[in-house]
Amino acid sequence: MRLRISTNEEIAGFAKLVRDAYADHDIMLPPDSQVAKYAEAAEKLSAAKASGKNLADWGKEKYIEVVADVMECQRLATAIKWAREKTQFVQYLPRLLKGGIDPTEKKRTVAKDLCFELKTLEMFEAAGIPADLVEPDVVFELQGHRIVVACKSLYSLSNMENQVRKATRQIVRTDQRGLIALSIDQVVRMRELMDVEDEAEFQNRIESVAIGFAKKYDTSFARWITKRQVIGLLISLSTLTNLRREHVHASAQFVVIQNRCSEQSPYFRIIRELDRRLLNRIV
Repeated sequence: MRLRISTNEEIAGFAKLVRDAYADHDIMLPPDSQVAKYAEAAEKLSAAKASGKNLADWGKEKYIEVVADVMECQRLATAIKWAREKTQFVQYLPRLLKGGIDPTEKKRTVAKDLCFELKTLEMFEAAGIPADLVEPDVVFELQGHRIVVACKSLYSLSNMENQVRKATRQIVRTDQRGLIALSIDQVVRMRELMDVEDEAEFQNRIESVAIGFAKKYDTSFARWITKRQVIGLLISLSTLTNLRREHVHASAQFVVIQNRCSEQSPYFRIIRELDRRLLNRIV
């Protein structure tokens, strides 16, 4: 995992990329939508920095609000960057307008679910693994094998079994081998991740939270995932954070992969290679 800290030029580029995605497909971006709000925040922060304005004049609360929206713009823009050439991408644009995508807000939205699918695609593509937006949600190719991915965002631990079993059924229906990608952003304690001293402390904390979750529910996952078509589970944790020592805000995504194959299976090596690739990618 590496933190994503953006330059001023990149911040301006995020807004342009998001707005262009809608304009290129002749889809109106409503000014009062969350997506437009994210783009506007990026434009505002970029312009303020370029003009040399003292951001302290905004006041702490306003500054934090703008920066949080800019980071959401970045999350969305980088996902769009990797997905915009995919055939099914245009279908995502209107639905991404249905709510916010902030991983620190404990609220379910259509946009948040779809953003996780796009971020899953980005995860593979950024690691040099060809992927596409295909049923059940994402498909990637590795070592000559085509692997399907069913993406699920958890909003309640009480519904986790249902979501895992639903993802399993989706994979089984494809009659292919597949992974379950599970976003745990909404069901873990984010507070300890959102304000840290430095990157090293953040790395330790996010690893502890994500790996701790995977270990805690490992027995349950083994009980729920019984179909041979499901070869692994990818647990994803995304968050925004403030690095006090560096005086910067950043976003990050950390993944834990559980291999559900026997060592004799050819898919066991695929999951190990996937783990190695994702460990070294920039998020």
